[in-house]
Amino acid sequence: MGHNLAQELDQYIHDYCPGKSLAKLSFVCHSLGGLIMRAALPHLKSYASKFHSFFSFACPHLGCMYSKSSIVSAGLWVMKVLK
Repeated sequence: MGHNLAQELDQYIHDYCPGKSLAKLSFVCHSLGGLIMRAALPHLKSYASKFHSFFSFACPHLGCMYSKSSIVSAGLWVMKVLK
């Protein structure tokens, strides 16, 4: 999926940013999209000088086992107390 995304980005840039009109590339990703975008980055090396920012929200970069959510932990604590 990362390779496919990189191809789509490359095609979009080719179609809509002719010549040197591309100034900066920024990526805003959520959840699985962050992992897919991270997988696409190695395929976009030709644009590396244009990379500006990468924001990922709620992306499981470390996998699911190591994710800690204070909201989920608090909810589980409340449920244990009320039980």
